[in-house]
Amino acid sequence: MTTKTRSNLRKFLMTSSLLISALPPLQGSKDMVRLMKLIFTDYDTAIWPRINSSTPIELELGIGIIAVVNLDTKDQTVYLTGYITAYWVDEYLRWNPEEFGNISYLTLSQNTIWKPDLGLIRSLDPHIYFGTDETMVRIYSDGRVRWEPNFNSRFTCKVDVGKFPLDVNICKVSLSSWMYSSEFLTLKQRKIHTYLEPGITNGEFDIAVEEPIHTTLYYEGLPQDMLSFRIKLSRKPAHTFISLLMPMFVIGLLSPISFLIPADETEKVGLSLNILLATTVCIGVVSGNLPDRSDKTSSVALFVVFLLVLSFFGVLGNTIVLLVHRREESCETLTKLSNPSTCDTRILPECHARNEIQCRPEDVDEPCRVQTGNQNSPRSKAESLNWLFFGLNILGLVLSFLAVIVQIMI
Repeated sequence: MTTKTRSNLRKFLMTSSLLISALPPLQGSKDMVRLMKLIFTDYDTAIWPRINSSTPIELELGIGIIAVVNLDTKDQTVYLTGYITAYWVDEYLRWNPEEFGNISYLTLSQNTIWKPDLGLIRSLDPHIYFGTDETMVRIYSDGRVRWEPNFNSRFTCKVDVGKFPLDVNICKVSLSSWMYSSEFLTLKQRKIHTYLEPGITNGEFDIAVEEPIHTTLYYEGLPQDMLSFRIKLSRKPAHTFISLLMPMFVIGLLSPISFLIPADETEKVGLSLNILLATTVCIGVVSGNLPDRSDKTSSVALFVVFLLVLSFFGVLGNTIVLLVHRREESCETLTKLSNPSTCDTRILPECHARNEIQCRPEDVDEPCRVQTGNQNSPRSKAESLNWLFFGLNILGLVLSFLAVIVQIMI
């Protein structure tokens, strides 16, 4: 190392030592200890944090939704993941930041200070209170306290099954103090009351927020505030239409199609019976997705029940057509050995009335002959019934489908 290099290094070290000595000593830890002693020496978490106890604490609340895990339509419950944002003023937690190294806030465990007994109303989970031992609070020098506990809970949520699958459901997250009346604790919504985390999506519902509702409950004559944050869940109908409604409509179309089979085919009745069984299976699928309620019935459930009735009449109609055809066939195929001048038509009066059995004068020594295959003969009664039932089935299916669509859309 040269003499010049040593001289430059010596100057750098001297300058650095002068700059370091000019800095104030680090007092952060000492200031923190003094501050903690000041505010927590006589602090009691069980003491009401008001100097004037007649003044209620105003609790500002907001809610953040992280995920809508599931809305169970049958059980009418919603499973939400989110957090609560709560602000209040603790008058015993104030200090002058300039006296404590410009410390403007503290972050401590929630168990070190007083906090409201805020609980989830209408929650189905046994643990209704917020926060754990690991939950932190932020205390500002002016006494404001910020508390953000999270929750993972199931709530009751009334589902509008009448418009399923185009139903819009409002699910509430209701917050209230469990013991403090409005004389001690009042609830107020924050300006930004409901926050949806960026990227929150749900494959079954579109998620939106509604204005919270503030209500007053009375327990033993004492008023208590309750603030209900409302989450709007609009069902996406594409999956339900493709997987449920379209198959049911196709099954409903099979009932009139069975009448397009000729009247002499016995498979008509077998096909209609299979359609009836398929409709019964659809009823089980629909009832498994809808709540067991009697005050309101889903339009889809009514449509499936009508399809069941339509399928039953399809079996009945095809059976009647087949019986009528067999009776007509017996008239056409029956031959009777008798004198042509004394053809006995007492056994088959209907056949005789339609002139299906005709005696010719030249066939004196021959039996009565049956004339069939006349191209100019009118349509048989079985064929007429077949087309009549086909038209009635088409009409009933279209009217029921339109009625369901109108009721859902209105």
